[in-house]
Amino acid sequence: KLQFLYFIGVCPKRSMKVTLAFVVLAGVMLTCSTLMLSRMSCKRAGMREMMTLQQRSLEVKAPVASSLEQLAKKYEFDVFRGVLPNGNDIGGERFLTITEAIVACGGMPTCKGFTFAGNVTAKNRVRIFFKSAYLPMPSAGWTSFEVYPAIPGYKKIKDIIPSVSAQYDLRSVMRNDITTLRESFPEYPVEQTDSDWFRYIEPSSERIMVSYAPRVFLMPNFLDDEMAKDIKDHGERALQRSQIANSPKTNTTSSVSNVRTSYGSWLTDDIPSVKLYRDRIEKLTGIKRSNFESLQILRYQEGQKYVPHVDYFHPKAYGPQDFNRMATVISYLTPTGEGGETVFPLAHGFTPNTSEACSGGLRMRPVKNAAMMFYSMMPDGNFDPWALHGGCPVVGGGNEKWVAVQWLRVQYPEGGLPPLSR
Repeated sequence: KLQFLYFIGVCPKRSMKVTLAFVVLAGVMLTCSTLMLSRMSCKRAGMREMMTLQQRSLEVKAPVASSLEQLAKKYEFDVFRGVLPNGNDIGGERFLTITEAIVACGGMPTCKGFTFAGNVTAKNRVRIFFKSAYLPMPSAGWTSFEVYPAIPGYKKIKDIIPSVSAQYDLRSVMRNDITTLRESFPEYPVEQTDSDWFRYIEPSSERIMVSYAPRVFLMPNFLDDEMAKDIKDHGERALQRSQIANSPKTNTTSSVSNVRTSYGSWLTDDIPSVKLYRDRIEKLTGIKRSNFESLQILRYQEGQKYVPHVDYFHPKAYGPQDFNRMATVISYLTPTGEGGETVFPLAHGFTPNTSEACSGGLRMRPVKNAAMMFYSMMPDGNFDPWALHGGCPVVGGGNEKWVAVQWLRVQYPEGGLPPLSR
């Protein structure tokens, strides 16, 4: 460094040339290093891009089932393979990816789903046919997406009907495909006549039929918050261990049993909220107040349940009956966490694995302020064995289920029971 400084000081002319040379050399070295770094950076960027392309390639080559099923679940569709919906086309055919088709269907108020041919992934563009109706029929080579049907007051069917087997049947009911249901259950009466003992209520936007066999209806927001709280508060004051009815052959009319482990109490029209609630049931069913039993309030805590049973009293077990339970209305007074579903294990011909099975058949998840009504008897007076039902165990410490249960009775006409219910 000293030599360099001395050289600059003693030989200013020559030092200027040397300094210029140094500057040029430094510039060349800087340029070279920059190019080398740039090349390294480009090489690394290229490697990253190649890795990204490889990943994309792997995604495209991913199993078709995993890709489409995951996409359907994400956007609340169902995907069916080997199915061609026999419904009306809307909007004409379009060349889209599956994701684009989902978005497009969501923007069409009348779109119930779409279909396409070929073994493709979510990222392939295919000819899409949108449907305003969804009536599935087997057809090899086709795949279809169905919009998850909604129930007024809830987001999707799965929010209220958690069992897959029940969801399938509910789709048929919500499509009003009564002909198919009638053919599936020819022994189940559909036509109602003037000679019937009573008439089923008719489905509507406020009374959704969620099961055909047995007849089960859902009434969203049947109660309001104030009514539900007042009924619960009155019922909570006199809770006792729930009992079951005994056969006349025993010494007692009722007893405590592990079959039914809840706690309950009874309320009457002396309480204004109870009277108003039962007024709504009378209007809903058309059944006179004289055929109402007292309103029972039930509390289920962790692990408590009611083993599947029927509500009617069969003469073979309980002796002659002047009145019998023909329908039941269950209302959910509080939010319930996990468990506590009302289960119909024999609904639509399903066979449960055990007497206490809470899978398969029809399961109704408790939803605050909703009411559910089912018929234990058929309009012609016969008992409905498919109305077997129970309360699934409540899951989780501190979790409770509160319900109001209203039994409705019908008087036997002159001549007594029909043949199948004697």
